[in-house]
Amino acid sequence: MAYGGSCCLLQVSGIALIIVGEISRTSYNEFESFTGGGLSHIAVLLIVVGVAISITAFLGCLGAWLDNSILLGLFTGILILILTLEIVAGILFYVFRAKVESKITKKAKEVIKKYDIRDRAIIDDIQDQFHCCGAENYTDWFVSGGWKNHRAVPDSCCRLESEDCGHIITSDNIYLKGCVKSIKEFLKKNLVWIGAACIALGLVEILGVVLGVCLLNNILRRGSYDVM
Repeated sequence: MAYGGSCCLLQVSGIALIIVGEISRTSYNEFESFTGGGLSHIAVLLIVVGVAISITAFLGCLGAWLDNSILLGLFTGILILILTLEIVAGILFYVFRAKVESKITKKAKEVIKKYDIRDRAIIDDIQDQFHCCGAENYTDWFVSGGWKNHRAVPDSCCRLESEDCGHIITSDNIYLKGCVKSIKEFLKKNLVWIGAACIALGLVEILGVVLGVCLLNNILRRGSYDVM
């Protein structure tokens, strides 16, 4: 009974991870051209892990129902592998988080400097949505090659947007904070929830491994008694 409940919980967790990954991917895609594709890769990884966990949970449930030691062995082995990879991925992300942040800043500054016509609508949307201006701060627009008016900022930087409002450079009129900082704050809030979900999932996976090993041992023990 406990093992069946663990399999169901693992199945639900896998599906939940797929949903979280898809929501994150959709959200990150909105500003991918501004920050680079690394964030979307994280979301895709969550979806892949969710699919792997769902398939593994199905194998475990099927193995328990059929009393099949091979399926239970596969379930336990794959679950241990997934758990190990999750721990390694978490450690690597923590170790290289400064490098990731540096890449996001570098990419954002490049996009602002070029201000390519293909990215302008996205940049304006980001500045409007996150109440920010430029990559590190509003002065990035003063050295932008694509933005010709170096005495002004785009109107999307304005607190109350109107035509040519970006010509008045005051803290009352425009946002001074850069978009990289605003996006980082947004990501930190998201990652807290994702991190909490991963910890909860890890506990369920450990429970699944323990119960899987116990059930596998019981099947093998019964098999040895039958032989005797």
